[in-house]
Amino acid sequence: MEGIIWLFLALIVALVAVAAVLAGRRRPSGVKQSSPSVNLRQLYQSPSPHAGPLTDQCRTPIDGGSSLAFGDFPHSVDDCFGSRAANYRERRVHTVAMFGTRLARMSSIIAALWLVLGTFVLPLPAIAEKSVGMPLYREGRGSPDGIGKFYQGREIAAVMGFEGAPWLERPSRASEERPDLLVEELHLQPGMTVADIGAGSGYLSRRMAPIVEPGRVLAVDVQPQMVALLTELSQKPEFKNLVPIQGETDNVKLPPASTDLAVLVDVYHELAYPY
Repeated sequence: MEGIIWLFLALIVALVAVAAVLAGRRRPSGVKQSSPSVNLRQLYQSPSPHAGPLTDQCRTPIDGGSSLAFGDFPHSVDDCFGSRAANYRERRVHTVAMFGTRLARMSSIIAALWLVLGTFVLPLPAIAEKSVGMPLYREGRGSPDGIGKFYQGREIAAVMGFEGAPWLERPSRASEERPDLLVEELHLQPGMTVADIGAGSGYLSRRMAPIVEPGRVLAVDVQPQMVALLTELSQKPEFKNLVPIQGETDNVKLPPASTDLAVLVDVYHELAYPY
């Protein structure tokens, strides 16, 4: 509906611009009445091959250098200057007509731009909002480490199986990934509720749980075997504030506004639905 309104307004402006262009192309035929804006001295001092001679009855006031207002001048412009005044007026009218034509052309260009913006560009945010329901993923030939599903040109990685839990707990991980620096940069405070998405064996969860107590660490994983390891870990007194949660591939099973912070470590590339 919004796009139709923009298109309607743009068409109206375009029609006005076309009318202005057509009006600007019409050259006025002339002015019958003399105008006070005509420069009498310029007409007298600037001869033109198309101008007629000055009459004697009008030569004296200008030659004498007197300054007369147009209303005080004893004769009309046509009486004094003949075709010279008519030629000057015609040039002025033509100049005004040219200016009007150029202004009309500029208006038509602006109207055309408005038409393009109103029809194609401005409705794009609304189109993008409506297109959320469109397929965001495509299927393709997968790699050995992927699932054959692509998001924004990237193949989604396969979830590391629970068989890899011992690798998550390898002693060298402390020096390789420096989880102590990670936890320090999180600026955890007592009483916070932190979600560990893709908690796995609980390697990071058990490092955060003592810091946020009496808060909680919500340890989420999609593999039941990993959730079993988290449940076993939560039964220890020092990790009693660790809450295991069985998540799903498209649902982390967390209530809205239930956490102060969510952490994902080596998880995003494995999310089946990253958006």
